[in-house]
Amino acid sequence: MPFMLALSGFKNSGKTFLARALLAIFEGKGLSVGYVKHTDKEVLSCPSTDSGSVAAMRIPALYWGADGLRKEVPGRDMTAENIRSFFPGFDLVLIEGAKSVPLPRIWVGTLRSVPGEVPGIFAVYDRTAAAGDGSFLFSSGEERALADRLEVYLSKSRPPAELYVRGELIPLKPFIAEMLAGTLAGMIGPLKGVNSLRDGADIFLKGTK
Repeated sequence: MPFMLALSGFKNSGKTFLARALLAIFEGKGLSVGYVKHTDKEVLSCPSTDSGSVAAMRIPALYWGADGLRKEVPGRDMTAENIRSFFPGFDLVLIEGAKSVPLPRIWVGTLRSVPGEVPGIFAVYDRTAAAGDGSFLFSSGEERALADRLEVYLSKSRPPAELYVRGELIPLKPFIAEMLAGTLAGMIGPLKGVNSLRDGADIFLKGTK
């Protein structure tokens, strides 16, 4: 289950700049990272277009274009669990925006601009500050120090095993996750072609009647 982190702030505060910096740092550390941009603007095609007419049918769809992929799942509100289901096995997913979603978050902006009603703020990234304090406030040029702090959360957040059925994350009690991880690692570790499980493994089960 990936660690979910929101980067929230007002327009032109530097959210995308910070997201790119953190993604590059963590990818350089060998972690699998994902990115979600949350916006209030409409992103689906107009119903009068071909793709828009299919989207209006409210059928799950994957759109593949020159600039990338977009997955649409009708009827799903934006929640942390729904986002996690799109990134099974990932280490970290950064969500740009998502002020209303209950997640741990970095507020991108000045200390004075931090709103009291936005939950989960544990750090502030202010590009206009002369320097940060290394704990709560971080400034431009201190992205790696901020990433180091995030690694503490990452090391504590991931269970040893995750179970997804039809794309839905199934909650596992800690001892069940430990048992699954230990059993599967013991069975597949000695198989030919499995040189290491340091980066984990994906297992897909065929459907049963």
